[in-house]
Amino acid sequence: TQMLAPEAGLGTEEQLELAKKRLKAMIWFGILEYWPESMWLFRQELKTDLSFYTPVFNLNKYNHNISSYARNVLESHNKQDIELYAYATKLLHERLNKHQWHQNIVLSCDDNIICWHKEHNKQPNSYWSYNKTSASVTPYEKENIVCGPKMGCNMLESK
Repeated sequence: TQMLAPEAGLGTEEQLELAKKRLKAMIWFGILEYWPESMWLFRQELKTDLSFYTPVFNLNKYNHNISSYARNVLESHNKQDIELYAYATKLLHERLNKHQWHQNIVLSCDDNIICWHKEHNKQPNSYWSYNKTSASVTPYEKENIVCGPKMGCNMLESK
């Protein structure tokens, strides 16, 4: 919410409505949880034949099980962002339906997964196979490692 409407009063209804208005006016936006769909919509909205991209994922595994108290605290501090996310998800699905999205996208990704340090410019050409990423890597190091298919993914439309 703050990123889309920083000039509006922080946490105000005005900020939320301005963020929704700006999101709706964008020719395209993507949602990570719906990335293949978002990329398909990118192709439709911008009339491009983009069929290749490289998804990157974080090496960390997060535990999504939290106590109801923690969930309530997080929700109370992020009400606007939660509402904006719900709005963005609804808007994305409306746009997909407008373009007759029928869950027809298949990602064909390279099985060779590689990892690299986020600050790769300090260590050019330094990447390694995902299976060589040691469990003994420190939490700080894990935060700075990203992985993805070496040759990326092709976006295919199934018939």
